[in-house]
Amino acid sequence: MKFQRARSEAQIEQRQQNILKTARELCIEFGVLKWSLNELGRRSSVTKSNLYRYFGSREEVLMHLFAIELESLTCSLEQLMGEGRSNVESVSKVIAAQYGERPLFCELLSISASILEHNIDVECNRQFKQSMQKTILRHANALKVSLEWISDDRAFWVARVIFTFTAGLWPVANSMLPLSRPQETSRLDNDFENQLYEFVSLLLSGCRAEAR
Repeated sequence: MKFQRARSEAQIEQRQQNILKTARELCIEFGVLKWSLNELGRRSSVTKSNLYRYFGSREEVLMHLFAIELESLTCSLEQLMGEGRSNVESVSKVIAAQYGERPLFCELLSISASILEHNIDVECNRQFKQSMQKTILRHANALKVSLEWISDDRAFWVARVIFTFTAGLWPVANSMLPLSRPQETSRLDNDFENQLYEFVSLLLSGCRAEAR
């Protein structure tokens, strides 16, 4: 069913989801910050002025995409961490693999604090921060399902630190700067998933030693 103006709650929800779907396609095609609201409106069959009925800015659109990607990651971790994985190595591999499978999430995470939060309204930012805290708690609980020895505080800390490390690692691991002498950087491993695995493994091993 097609309609020009979304009036009912169902129509508004459908229009929002279509806009977000289109925005995701633009992010994948051009990069998260290399498209405009004009292009989003054109591809979504919505005028730019009408887009503001649903989202206050491009950054708010990206923040909603980030929330969707984060929920996908969280659900996967909750499912996979409960499938008999009870040691540091297996848990670290699951975490690194799930982050590695979500490049859009990692890229949005890497710019969430420096860019996205600076062009959304206060209420949207407040809701986002509250949601993040709840999500980190879900990640912590997933850790505790697999690692019985980890405390509530340490599990929450680990989940939060993984977010922070990923935000910094992603742009470095995906840098496209030309290297005139690649041999001079041979010790720099830009394999994102492998580096994240090693970091999480070291982090959890330290917590395991602390708990003994």
